[in-house]
Amino acid sequence: MRQKIENNFAGVCFAIACAIGLVGAFVGLEARSLWLDELYTAGIIEPVGRLGDLWARIAGDLNSPLYFILVHYYCKIFGSSDAALRSFSVLSACGAVLIFVLGTRSAFSLPARLFGGAMATGSLYWFVQSQNARNYSLALLVGAGILALTLALLDEGSRREKAPSRLLVPLLVLILIGAFTHFYVVFESVGALMVLFVWRPRQRLLMVAAAAAVMAISFLYLKLFVATHSQIVMGNYWIQNTLAWYSFELKFAAFYAFGPLGRLLIAFGVAAVIVRLLWPGLDRKALGRFPIDPVTSLVIGVPAIVLMAAVSSSLLVAPNFANRYLLVCSPFLWGICARLYDVAVEGAPRFFRLVVNLVLAAGVLGMASFVTARVKGSALTVTWSEPFRVSADWIRSRPECRGQMVPVIANDQRAWYKPGYAEDIYNNAYARYLKGFAQPELVFGHDIVPGPLPDGLKAELQRRVDGQGCSVLAWSAHYMSDGEMAAIRDAILKATNRPDAAPRLEIRQFKDGFVGYILYVKSKP
Repeated sequence: MRQKIENNFAGVCFAIACAIGLVGAFVGLEARSLWLDELYTAGIIEPVGRLGDLWARIAGDLNSPLYFILVHYYCKIFGSSDAALRSFSVLSACGAVLIFVLGTRSAFSLPARLFGGAMATGSLYWFVQSQNARNYSLALLVGAGILALTLALLDEGSRREKAPSRLLVPLLVLILIGAFTHFYVVFESVGALMVLFVWRPRQRLLMVAAAAAVMAISFLYLKLFVATHSQIVMGNYWIQNTLAWYSFELKFAAFYAFGPLGRLLIAFGVAAVIVRLLWPGLDRKALGRFPIDPVTSLVIGVPAIVLMAAVSSSLLVAPNFANRYLLVCSPFLWGICARLYDVAVEGAPRFFRLVVNLVLAAGVLGMASFVTARVKGSALTVTWSEPFRVSADWIRSRPECRGQMVPVIANDQRAWYKPGYAEDIYNNAYARYLKGFAQPELVFGHDIVPGPLPDGLKAELQRRVDGQGCSVLAWSAHYMSDGEMAAIRDAILKATNRPDAAPRLEIRQFKDGFVGYILYVKSKP
């Protein structure tokens, strides 16, 4: 009875923390500007977006197609405002947590499931992706479903010799859906099938066939569709294949997944489990076959398989190793949290259970404070946002720029894109908040620094530096630094042969999460 009361108390605290995250995800959907990748999504799914029809725009991207298709028709109903675009991700992210809490009861106790849900909603990754108009939240939703169905199959396999088709069929269907949601969901699916292969010997042939099928489908999609139609040069993009890159992405993934406090709670949970295993007179029946049991092997094995597959595919196929891709397997990480909780408290002495419950309850409530701070606007520095809107509003306040070209600076490499594709992406993205007031025109930073400038651009910038026409010389709201913008200013002064104009040029900063810049000519006093 005492254990039930203690677990119920902890469960209430976990539920409160989880609810704060779920509710907070719906708040402030238009408080921040869309960032470049979200603007890229908008350009694909909007009726009046970038060049070509919907299917042509989807084909030009490297991402799996399902998200764009779903959001396109979703926005036909709810519109394509910033809030509408992001609301699809909110629903997907919240749905993933609800599936985890409600759909994994065969493997975890209710307090454990609520603890895993609270760890999810208190993490930076889940919260950012819940308000990010990209396919990661949809991948979390599909991943949570794969986790729940796989756990149910493992549970039935421990009680029956033959798995019922009513669970295998939806799992295989969901795996097929996952193949067109995100490529890392394929790794996640294969990992789940591998675990089922170990623990379900009677269905091993089916698991091998399913894994081979999903990998073949993904390979054919990449080979026949992406490689043929993509406008991004595979193997020559922003993702690198260096040891420093892998180290940074892994470190950031650890921070992104749970943050400093979340990692401390996981370390505490691991320590509590070790103490439990060393506790004198431990009743092993309470823990079953831990740590060699189906549930533990699933929640630990799948993230490990995703990591190995990500590294292997990056080295053998094309660089693709990125923290936010890795973390689409987050539902299995939530499963690790739930498993740690159950093992730590199940059948433990009363004082030990009390300490574990108090520490974890206080910890997840502390993690939830990030959500409340974010909603109040005091945590913008750690949210994924770029100042496209606020900087565009400033340009719209300059009457001399109406109907004029505005140079947009990108630090990307021209070699990353097939001809004209970068211009298609950037010009459309920067145009969203200008609302037809002016026309963005992409200029690669490496065309300005060290130069020389294209003749047409040089003549136009000379005219502007001389005080004629639009005062804006350069605009960048994506991945730009103070030093880089200063170098662009100096390069423009040199290229236009106007060194004496330096006192009249000013770099204005705009902040909305990350920093953006506008280089402009100040009005004469």
